[in-house]
Amino acid sequence: DVLTAYGFPLVPSRLCASAAEAIEAAHALGYPVVLKAASDAIVHKSDVGGVKLDLRNADEVAGAFCEIVSRLRSKDKTLKIQVQPMIAGGRETILGMTRDPQFGPVLMFGLGGIFVEVMKDVSVRIHPLTDVNARSMIERIKGYPLLAGARGEKPVDLDMSRVDACAKVLQATGTPFFVAFNRRFDPSHRA
Repeated sequence: DVLTAYGFPLVPSRLCASAAEAIEAAHALGYPVVLKAASDAIVHKSDVGGVKLDLRNADEVAGAFCEIVSRLRSKDKTLKIQVQPMIAGGRETILGMTRDPQFGPVLMFGLGGIFVEVMKDVSVRIHPLTDVNARSMIERIKGYPLLAGARGEKPVDLDMSRVDACAKVLQATGTPFFVAFNRRFDPSHRA
């Protein structure tokens, strides 16, 4: 995987086609787990009931699997379900790239998850970036205090080499992604 090659720690994940496979994956990965609809046809999975959090046993996994599949199979006949360990804490961010015909590669950074869609709080820079430009891009978002450690929270590690690695991954793959989470950002839904 490209992200692993650039040193990004990825949450272990298994794609499952049946409730039995999901239960087996949950046992192997360890409880609690998260189930997510794995489909390019479904962009905002949490909005349509395609994400189930904090599942703590086989019965909960089986029920969540069946609920997601019954709700979303009509949107994607090849729907599979991704099983991952539930990760607590941390901050989710997104880094994306597009190629502007005039400026070339343009990077976008913001808080990830629902925040990128709801708050539309992103910062944009032309690539390549210097460390100073990368830090400025991060500090420019309104949500930066959440990354810096607001209200007694521990700040995140703003290692600029990680931003540079993200930019290299984006150039190599052309696929924007949520940093440190195994989810993809759909560039047609840029903020």
